[in-house]
Amino acid sequence: MDTKVSAEALREYLISCRRTLHQMPELHFELPQTTAFVASQLQELSIPYQIVENGGIVARIRGKEGKNAFLLRADMDALPLLEQSGESFASTNGRMHACGHDIHTAMLLGAARLLKEREESLPGTVLLVFQSNEEGIAGMQVLLDHGLLDKDHVGAALALHVLPGHGMDAGTYSCLPGPANASVDEYRIEIRGKGTHGAMPYKGVDPINVGIHICNALAAMMTKEVDGRQVTVLSNGYFNSGSPLAYNIIPNTALVGGGLRTLDNQVAEYVKARMRNVAQAISSAFLAECSVTFPTHAPACVNDGALAALVDRCASELGMVNQKNPPQLASDDFSHLSVRIPSCYIWLGAGGPEEIYDGGVLHDPRVRFNEDAMPFGVALMASAALRWLEEHRQ
Repeated sequence: MDTKVSAEALREYLISCRRTLHQMPELHFELPQTTAFVASQLQELSIPYQIVENGGIVARIRGKEGKNAFLLRADMDALPLLEQSGESFASTNGRMHACGHDIHTAMLLGAARLLKEREESLPGTVLLVFQSNEEGIAGMQVLLDHGLLDKDHVGAALALHVLPGHGMDAGTYSCLPGPANASVDEYRIEIRGKGTHGAMPYKGVDPINVGIHICNALAAMMTKEVDGRQVTVLSNGYFNSGSPLAYNIIPNTALVGGGLRTLDNQVAEYVKARMRNVAQAISSAFLAECSVTFPTHAPACVNDGALAALVDRCASELGMVNQKNPPQLASDDFSHLSVRIPSCYIWLGAGGPEEIYDGGVLHDPRVRFNEDAMPFGVALMASAALRWLEEHRQ
């Protein structure tokens, strides 16, 4: 089967799926319309599937021989943004597929069609995973907790993520062995002081002062304790304390929040341990107390070398060009798979030189994606799955 020709023949179907999904964006785990649409497409193809509560949809295309399985993942959730893209099919419900998950879902449905045609001779099983709540870094862990890797002999996994803007035209991609994107740890530092009148600070413990010192100390720690050659970013994105209606009252508590990202999972663990030490030591020094928690976590996504090489071979045959961009500091909970089985995360070009792609930034309400990218993504997913199963036939 010539996957490039077959994928190109699906162009109108892919565009229709993508635009339908684009006009009904849903958030987090609450994806009833999206789930129903994907399920209807799988039913049309007679592909059996399971809806996992809070996880998404897992479908299987089983060949008659071969026990190994290859996993393809697409994410389905959107973002709470008011769309300003100017597209004729823009969403109007205050949510937006500004990260391209509508395209990912449409491409995996397209790949499902190609692989279903090959089912009789498929040397193994292909798992089609349509995941919820990737934006909240939560959906993949739900699927794993429900035994995603337990029911089949899953030997490898692959995910595509569109990348818009100039320099990432349709037909380009970026994939290198090693880190593909960063870990993410959302952190929350709750500081407990003692409220008092602003005229008598000596009678209380000012949590705002403590929080400021913690933020400054963490910034200094990053420059002094983390090797500058390690790509690591610590960003304070939230500081809340007191009330604008009570400016003369020192509050009882302060809350600092933000995110830690790095390409090295061992560095992430070191920094998290030091964050606890630093925050608690400073709080103690100022007679306050604090707790440091990390409510959201995903490790860095690391591409398996052999699988990345297989992707390159498939892409070359499809006429695609590897831009070999450096790792992104964006995060994706697909990484939970990459620490368990050989995996590959591919950035798929979905931009172009045209002016409409000037605002080519993910999570931007103005972002536009080049739909010409979709046949390439479909062909690449199907080709990689077929080739891996053939080379790992058992």
